[in-house]
Amino acid sequence: MTDKISQNLNLRALLLLGVCLFAGQFILLAPSLAAPIAALLVVGAGICFMLLPPGSLVPLYFLYLLFEGAVKIMTNYHPVMHVASDLVLLGVFWRLYQRKKAEPDLARLNESTRADLRIAIVFFCVYWTWVFVQFFNPVSLGLLPSFASLKLHLIPYLCFFMVCFYLKEEEVKIIPPVLLALVTFEGLFSLFDWYQGVGFLTKISPRYYSTYMQFLRGYPYRPFGTTALPGMPAIWVANGVMAMFLVYFSFEKMTPEQKAKSLSYRLRNILWLYIPIALLTLIICQVRISLIRTVLIVCIAFAIQGRRQFAVVMVLVAGLFTWNYLGAPRDKPVQVASARASASTRFDAALGRIRTLQSKETYTTARSGSWAFQELLRRSEKTMTGIGLSRMSASSGPWTALINKDPFFGASWSFADNLALAVFTELGTFGMGAYFLLFVVLFGLLIRRESIPPRLMAVYLAMTVIAGYASEGLFYQPEASIFWTFIGLGFRSESGA
Repeated sequence: MTDKISQNLNLRALLLLGVCLFAGQFILLAPSLAAPIAALLVVGAGICFMLLPPGSLVPLYFLYLLFEGAVKIMTNYHPVMHVASDLVLLGVFWRLYQRKKAEPDLARLNESTRADLRIAIVFFCVYWTWVFVQFFNPVSLGLLPSFASLKLHLIPYLCFFMVCFYLKEEEVKIIPPVLLALVTFEGLFSLFDWYQGVGFLTKISPRYYSTYMQFLRGYPYRPFGTTALPGMPAIWVANGVMAMFLVYFSFEKMTPEQKAKSLSYRLRNILWLYIPIALLTLIICQVRISLIRTVLIVCIAFAIQGRRQFAVVMVLVAGLFTWNYLGAPRDKPVQVASARASASTRFDAALGRIRTLQSKETYTTARSGSWAFQELLRRSEKTMTGIGLSRMSASSGPWTALINKDPFFGASWSFADNLALAVFTELGTFGMGAYFLLFVVLFGLLIRRESIPPRLMAVYLAMTVIAGYASEGLFYQPEASIFWTFIGLGFRSESGA
């Protein structure tokens, strides 16, 4: 039905007119700003869902994710916003699934890719089997919380399967440049946001200032960008490096004739401008684990291209270490109590926080040290089988009161800031093993492929999982969807039949 609507101009016009009249009426009668914003978001998603071709919905999903945080803030976290991205992704998947039934071979995978994906699916099923078992864990918060938490363990993975099985080759190729455009915008807007200070976003919504003071009182201002948390643009720009390399490597597949005629090929080195944008954004966001991961991925990506690139990387790394330990100032990290401090003061403070990476204490204290491992051992003394879903990350928010009342597994069990500890808490020893075994298998399947892009995706996978020692990024959007999309792109890079 939706494909018939998308091909009928008269139905398009009538549908758009009806939706606009409905939205206008709703806005005029709405008692607050939150309701019309949420309504317009749903209406816009509905129009795109019904009228656009299925393959074009995947880039639009990431466009929605880019602005979802800002909409959450402006709507004061309207209840619709807690599940909006999940509903959008499920709708996109349903459209693609309907098309797949009519065109079973649209992905045109070669036999090697099919064989690798069959292996991956087996280990996905092993992991999801244990998730299903935990759905009925007797010490969980109940069926409804467990059902709500399924979105963390199931829905983001749809991005992987959509890229691998449900998109045509030309639709797959458009994803990296779209993502690169989105993350470049996020980086540039975050730099503007940071320069303006928290007062700029406070004019849009007072919730920005209260959120900042709740999370980072007494620390230098970190930009929100278009996200819902200070410093969160680091997630976008750190992952955007992979989009930059995929776009660059796509030029290598062009024929000599195509290269001679292509203006974009001659201008391809402009892509490297993204690196300083990303690094500067990462510094002001002050998310150190994202900065480390990004620098390592950039160095490895350059190094694996050939001896000349490897030599350049070594020279740059040597220069960085020389500056860091001989030429850079040795001031202690600066903390700024006021989020409205001057830009120069805030930048000095941001550099101070980055320079804490020199300190041994950074790696041996708090969550960056052995706390997570010790906490895992402590929790394993009480249970080895997990305590059920909806205990970790964003899914635990609506059930805070219920968690606090739990006499055995209370609030202390809902904090991890460590991927392994979070998975162990919910899924137990077997679930944690199945989860990380899936990553090991995907890494092995990607690293053995013949071209650079899938091997670089294997490096990206490894860096992301290692970074999980100091974060739970893969349990949150947008990182979960971006990560699984890139892993899917790693398999599709050599998929032509």
